[in-house]
Amino acid sequence: MAAWAAKTGPATEKLIRTALGARKQPQQAYRSCLGILRLGKNYGEARLEAACQRALMLGSCRYKCIDSILKHRLGKQPALAACP
Repeated sequence: MAAWAAKTGPATEKLIRTALGARKQPQQAYRSCLGILRLGKNYGEARLEAACQRALMLGSCRYKCIDSILKHRLGKQPALAACP
């Protein structure tokens, strides 16, 4: 899964590795990680990479946070507060 994320960019790969490492059993994070990577098909890989960079700055590796960043076009704006 990290190899798929690496094709998008280094921030996406780091976010996926962090999400997988955050659970006692990495298998529990697979569905969330697949959802995050699928967002690249809808929004484009460049926007997903920017959203992952922002999420890492905010310290959140959740699908909901990244989806919110993409929906509200916050990928290029400076990070001020945590995601909802």
